[in-house]
Amino acid sequence: MGISDLKKRMYKQGETFPERQPKSGFSQHDVEVEPFWEGEKEPVTIRPKRRGNMSPQTRFWLLLAMIAAVVVFAGAVIFFFIFGGSIHSTRLVGLSLAGPKEVASGEASSWEVVYRNADSVALNSAEIVFEFPPRSQQVLYEAGGKRGLFRVRRVLGDIAAGAEGREEFKGVLFGEIDDVLKGKVVLEYRPEGSSARFAKEIEYTVRITHSQLGVSVEAPNELQEGQEVELAINVVSTSDILFQNLTVGIDYPEAFEFISAQPQPFEGDSIWKIGDINPGEARTISIKGKVKENIYENQTFRARLGIYDSADSSWIVFSDSKKTVAVRTPFLFTAVGLTKNKSNVVFPGQEVDVSIFWKNNLPVSVNNAALEIHLDGKALDLKTVSPKNGGTFDGTTNTIHWLAGRYPQFALLQPGASDRVNFTVVIKQPLPVTTALDKDFAIEFSSRISTGKTPQGFEGVDVSGVATLKLKVATDAGFTQRGYYFDDRVQNYGPLPPKVGEETTYLIVWSITNESNDLRNVEVNASLPTYVRWKGVVVPGNEQVVFDNETGLVTWHPGIIEAGTGIVSPTREVAFQVGFVPSVAHVRDFPEIVSRAVMTAQDAFTGTRLEKTTKIIDTLMKDDPNIKASQGEVKE
Repeated sequence: MGISDLKKRMYKQGETFPERQPKSGFSQHDVEVEPFWEGEKEPVTIRPKRRGNMSPQTRFWLLLAMIAAVVVFAGAVIFFFIFGGSIHSTRLVGLSLAGPKEVASGEASSWEVVYRNADSVALNSAEIVFEFPPRSQQVLYEAGGKRGLFRVRRVLGDIAAGAEGREEFKGVLFGEIDDVLKGKVVLEYRPEGSSARFAKEIEYTVRITHSQLGVSVEAPNELQEGQEVELAINVVSTSDILFQNLTVGIDYPEAFEFISAQPQPFEGDSIWKIGDINPGEARTISIKGKVKENIYENQTFRARLGIYDSADSSWIVFSDSKKTVAVRTPFLFTAVGLTKNKSNVVFPGQEVDVSIFWKNNLPVSVNNAALEIHLDGKALDLKTVSPKNGGTFDGTTNTIHWLAGRYPQFALLQPGASDRVNFTVVIKQPLPVTTALDKDFAIEFSSRISTGKTPQGFEGVDVSGVATLKLKVATDAGFTQRGYYFDDRVQNYGPLPPKVGEETTYLIVWSITNESNDLRNVEVNASLPTYVRWKGVVVPGNEQVVFDNETGLVTWHPGIIEAGTGIVSPTREVAFQVGFVPSVAHVRDFPEIVSRAVMTAQDAFTGTRLEKTTKIIDTLMKDDPNIKASQGEVKE
């Protein structure tokens, strides 16, 4: 074939060259190359890998890698959407706290929180949450807030880049001594340009060192076997805040036998719910008991003050104290008590029967023993002292003596010999109240048994025995209810005698007098019949008199009635007006206008409950000297 023919075939459409030899392809050789020159080496030929199908394990890892890539990509998209492409670190936000490391339980304390924004963007919608220790919950207060808050949230608004601020928080912590209380401060915010909220927090601790609530036990330093003894639990607040829902408890030693207490215990014979204690207030619980026999070791009373949970008998103790006393058996023993009651409260006009017990605890006989008892107290009517069993009263020293000459048993006391002697005395009525200082009358009987000649073998030893009995005198209060038609305080109206269908008004007057002790929780109640109307007139107008229209009950809360009211200060009185509209059923009768009135109160000195009841008031109005008996009978 010529060249010209070949050219024609080359440009001819659809022409092929089957006779052409196939062109050989290039083959690939994998050659490993050293990282640096070391001279000529023989090339190493790597045989080509045999191609085949992918293994299942390889396909699994490839699929897993593809899924991970998708998740990372989606996370990046979400992060960009939420954070706007910016990254915020809480390390750029400063938060610090300055405050006490140690406080007294019940002490008002304050903490200063300092916050700073070191970020390049503002912190929006910022808030500080100050969490007080849990045990402060019951007394926590915050200016402008409510008492009893456990957590305080304060809105700060926006904090500009580079800005800082301070916030103060005040509160009162409760806890036992050496308790370490924990709290927390949290700053919540949202960086500008972000929809996510962040929080920065710090914790703090405070140790309780002491308490501003104090409790103490008052008792003699030395007690004698068989002796009746009085204890006092004293509670005092030195804080400037109100303490709420407090309880006092005491643990008695083995040698102590409980007799009574004022006020009465809330639970058992050793727990008292005393409620709220005002700033600077003091309370006293009086306990009467007896020292058991044959127990001579030192004895310890332990008192505590705090919050008590009766459900599980658990305590949160704010203050505690103890009193250790020595118990000994006197060689010559004596004890004083009342024969007719175990209470240490007596009343004006009461005849008090006192018993003095004595016993020889020496192992030898005693010659010419002597017993004396001294009477002390302005409330005693010493003219009524009446010794029994051969005793004689010396009015110059206010002492009763029992000597061997008139009481033969004292001539020779055999080992273990014992007996009782008695005397009576009357409490004055009225009590000698002449000034406002004449109040809270107390009486004390102090006995002593001794011998003029010390028994052989006990030379230089005090073998005498002593005992004391203390009594409190209750107040004598008076309460009256009177009715008037003619009275200067209110202008009454209506016919006298009352007529059917017409209203006649009357004035009812309640009066309280009080002798020697303040009265607390005073309340007066009386009821009106359905045919008597409450007129709403009270004199004086500032007295707390309330009428319940549903029950017909009239109640007066006069508050504290001080000692000497009606004696050294004016009688406490209140008056109110009522209206009476007779019906035909009342004709020729003297209908009741007001029921019997009852006054109840608590003696603040003795703790005893007092109750006084008056007569009813009817249309006779016997207290009004200007009304005749005929003017009380209802007419048609």
